[in-house]
Amino acid sequence: MKEMDLKHSEKISELESKLATKRDKETARREYEYDARKKLYEAYEPLLFQFNELAENALRRVIALARASRQGKLEGK
Repeated sequence: MKEMDLKHSEKISELESKLATKRDKETARREYEYDARKKLYEAYEPLLFQFNELAENALRRVIALARASRQGKLEGK
């Protein structure tokens, strides 16, 4: 009985060790991805903001050109 308990105890310890290793790897991977995304957002967030502002301005200009065209104000000489 003692020998069987010892084998089970060793098996449990081995499984706990494997689970801890897996958990540590997953935690390290999650932290790495979080840091990578954080750096990416810090680098590109200002560019995305500028792009959004410029895109809105371009849209307003296109709408103004379409309106002017409908009113016949774009016809040249």
